[in-house]
Amino acid sequence: AVIDELRTLYDGEVRAPARDARLLGKWRLIWSAQASTANPFQRAFGKAARNYQIIASDALDNVVELGPVVIDAKASCEAVSEVRSEVVISTVDVRVGGTTLKTFTLEPRPGAGKGWVEQIYLDDTMRVSVGNKGSLFCHVKDGDAARLEEASNASARASSSTALARVDVD
Repeated sequence: AVIDELRTLYDGEVRAPARDARLLGKWRLIWSAQASTANPFQRAFGKAARNYQIIASDALDNVVELGPVVIDAKASCEAVSEVRSEVVISTVDVRVGGTTLKTFTLEPRPGAGKGWVEQIYLDDTMRVSVGNKGSLFCHVKDGDAARLEEASNASARASSSTALARVDVD
């Protein structure tokens, strides 16, 4: 319901987030709701790992860090409408401690390796998107992710909150 409301407040067809230069850069995933049809790896590690997307004008790297293990999916990325970008994964590298152990080359086929992402909201520091399988994602610019995490940790140490009241504790 919140996503539907956000769509009514943010007119993507007018703002054209898929073609906006602010979309470029390194984004850190801070929240996601994985659809039941999402990639099993994505469902399993979405909340257990550090996830980044590095977006260039025609490419996207999706990087998942699980301690010393890094999985890096490289894809082409092209805006096909004002809100939608087509994404085609070409390779997936598995690295440990900076050494590439295995590179998988993907041949896109229906339902695998090829999809799209729609930008529901985009500003200088945050973006909300939905993937072709129905998963929802909230990313913040990488530098903003660190600031957000620090503020959240400080807030958790300093207070306790409920929907009705906020109580500061020492």
